[in-house]
Order: sequence, then C-alpha cells, then structure tokens
Amino acid sequence: MAAGADATRGGVRRVGGPPTPANGGTTADPALLLGRARDLLDRAGQPGELPGSVNPLLALCGVAGAVLAYALGTGARALGVGYGGDLAVGMPVLALVVTLLGPLIGLVPARVLADRRHAVLGPRPITVVLGAGVLATALLLILGR
Repeated sequence: MAAGADATRGGVRRVGGPPTPANGGTTADPALLLGRARDLLDRAGQPGELPGSVNPLLALCGVAGAVLAYALGTGARALGVGYGGDLAVGMPVLALVVTLLGPLIGLVPARVLADRRHAVLGPRPITVVLGAGVLATALLLILGR
C-alpha cells in the first residue's frame, strides 16, 4: 500500500482476511438465509387485525358519526322551516337521508384509526362501528321527537 492510502485509513493496516461470523454461520447457504429474510419481511409488512382493546374507540366513532349526521339533519330541518315553500317540504327528506347515513360516517375515523395502527378494518371492527352508530341514531331519533 502507498503512504497516502495508509493516511486515509488512519495509518492502520488490516492483517488477515475479513472477520468470520460469531455463531458459525459460514456453512449456511446464502440463498436459504435470503429466503428466510424475505419471509420475515413479508410477514412484517402485512397489516394485522385490530385488537379487541380498540372496540370502545370504534364504538365511539360510530356514535360520533351518528351525532354529527343527526346535527346536520336538524340543521337542514330548521333551514327548511325557516325559508318555507319548497324547502319546507324537501329539507326534512334530505335531513332524514343524512341522519340515516350517520352510522356510515363513523367508518371514516375508524379507517384512520386502523391505518394508524397498521391494521385492516375487517368485518368485526366494521360491525362494532355500524352497530354503535345504528343504536345511537335510533336513540337520537326516538329522543328527538
């Protein structure tokens, strides 16, 4: 080696070959090790299921969607009454449609929650959100009369 090369390496020359693995992995087939690494990466990259501990948050998403839709429906009804005429007839129908879609609105924050946890919004979480949303919508419609 030249003197300039020694200066860039800190003045230390390497003696011998590269170090060997500590656990004696020199006999393993590299293709097998790469295959195992690929399998591990594939399993790590796949989203899992949401745990049962998030069910209260999912139910809260359904209730929040129902309350939001009910509030929009109440506003639409008030707008129809305030302006009268054709709006007095059409806005209550629109308000009912919006109110009945309330449980579906709860799926939006539930999806965000699942994405943040790197999980799939499967049938169980969807059922929890929609069930809580339908129950809340029914209660709001009964109590609102």
